[in-house]
Amino acid sequence: MFVSGKTTFGLVAGVATVLLTAGAGSASAADSDWDGHYYGAFAISTDNPTGGTIIGMTGDYPNQGEADANALSACGYGNCFVVLRYMDGCGSLAERDGLFLGGVGPTPAAAEGAAIGAFGPPRPASLSAEPSPTRIVDTRCN
Repeated sequence: MFVSGKTTFGLVAGVATVLLTAGAGSASAADSDWDGHYYGAFAISTDNPTGGTIIGMTGDYPNQGEADANALSACGYGNCFVVLRYMDGCGSLAERDGLFLGGVGPTPAAAEGAAIGAFGPPRPASLSAEPSPTRIVDTRCN
C-alpha cells in the first residue's frame, strides 16, 4: 500500500504573532475517492478576535473537497474562506497592502513567482510614500 503524509497547517500572520500547528494522516490507493492526485488549499480569515490574519494550509489530500475542508478547519474561524487551491505541485500565497493573492506551479519558486505576478507590476512610488512591497506569506507543496 502506498502511503503519503497528509498534513494540515494553521498559521497566524500578524505583526508580532505567528502560530503554526500541524497534524498528519495518510492517503492511499485504497481510499475510495482517491484519483491518484494530491490536493492542497489555503484559507484565510481577516476578521477575527486576534486582530490579525489567520491562514490555514493543507496539502497531500486525496481530493479537493477534503483539502478545502481541512484548510478551513485549520484556519479555525467561521468566516474563513478558501483563497487558493493547488494539485500535484505547489501553492504560494502572497500579500501586498492587506490583499492576498495566490499562485501555483510545479516548484516552490514557480508558485511564488506566480503569486507575486498575480499582483501585476509594482506600484510606482509617489512623492509621499514608497511603493508597497509584495511578500510571500507561505508556500506549500504536495
